Amino acid sequence: MFWLRWTLVCLVGACVLVNAGPLRAREAAAVSAAARGNEEPHRGESRAKRRGKWYGYQTLAADAAAGALILAAGASDGGGELGAGWLVWPGIAAYFVGAPLVHWAHGGHATLRSFGLRLLPPAVTAVGALGCYASANAASQLEYVSPPLLLGIVIGCGTMLAGIAGFPAVVVVDAAVFAYEPVKPPPQSLVLPSYDPTRRAGMLTWAGTF
Repeated sequence: MFWLRWTLVCLVGACVLVNAGPLRAREAAAVSAAARGNEEPHRGESRAKRRGKWYGYQTLAADAAAGALILAAGASDGGGELGAGWLVWPGIAAYFVGAPLVHWAHGGHATLRSFGLRLLPPAVTAVGALGCYASANAASQLEYVSPPLLLGIVIGCGTMLAGIAGFPAVVVVDAAVFAYEPVKPPPQSLVLPSYDPTRRAGMLTWAGTF
């Protein structure tokens, strides 16, 4: 009976040892998964804190005002003293400097980036229009349009259309990417003990960012 009991005890102990490894592994996996799940919200919060407050609605409002002025100028015949064709110039000025001024009011961190980005669509449109016009003008003087000349017309007109499509794209990118206030680091202070051997005296140094 003694050997039988001892054998049963050994079998039970072996079963416990065999199952302990996978059980601990499952527990470790569950703890790791829970830790990853807890980290995700913190990562999202940290990204949101790094980006700061969004003020893109203000740049969109400035661009909407610029577009309204340009549309009003286009809808007018421009004749007479009451013509509204002159509104195109304030509209163009508002497109170039409206949103950059909004960035400047929020710290100026994206003023130059916004202004530089707004120079791209008119520049691309002008280059494409010149290429399209030059190719089309050369083709109009020939009886037979060669494939390279036809390709130049296609590339020039396509570039011009891409530049025109860039105007609303710039407005969206400016509001969605640049229009975030810079995050200021919280004030930190640190007290460090130090020793001056010449005076044989200890002191405390207070340092930090405020």
